[in-house]
Amino acid sequence: MHFWKFKNEGCLDEYATDSGWKNNTQEEWSINKIKTNFYGDQIAVSDIEGSLYIFSMGQNKLLPEITLKHMSYKETLDFNFLNQGSVICTVGYKPSPHLIVHDTLIPTGRSAVINEKIGGSIVLCYHDLKQLFIFSSKEKGMKIYDMRMQRLQGHLVTFCIIL
Repeated sequence: MHFWKFKNEGCLDEYATDSGWKNNTQEEWSINKIKTNFYGDQIAVSDIEGSLYIFSMGQNKLLPEITLKHMSYKETLDFNFLNQGSVICTVGYKPSPHLIVHDTLIPTGRSAVINEKIGGSIVLCYHDLKQLFIFSSKEKGMKIYDMRMQRLQGHLVTFCIIL
């Protein structure tokens, strides 16, 4: 990823996944999602393989501070920051439906503090109520997950938008 200042020829910052730099290759990575945390000092990127990379902005570090590979966890379809940047949740369907909440201050092998068999394509966080809204393309609806109780609230909610 490259960041440029508006109307400037030079690149401000450059970030890369660890595998391309370690192997000294020019592999292209297909990024499917980019999100920043609330303060904008961290950026999270998921690639088409389902891996998640978290970079600190403006730190002059090219490599990610945190890497959650799809091989050690499950494939990520969507993710969201749950606090200022150290807790992040991921959802997906492969190899099985899953919702995982990672605390990135804990070593990567033990960072999954919540691991549920709830699949989804999109996850949004309602911070005030500590709830996750998980939208599913397969089940055509939305699930509400309460992080305090660590369980689903109610049943699948189907919705329709009328324009």
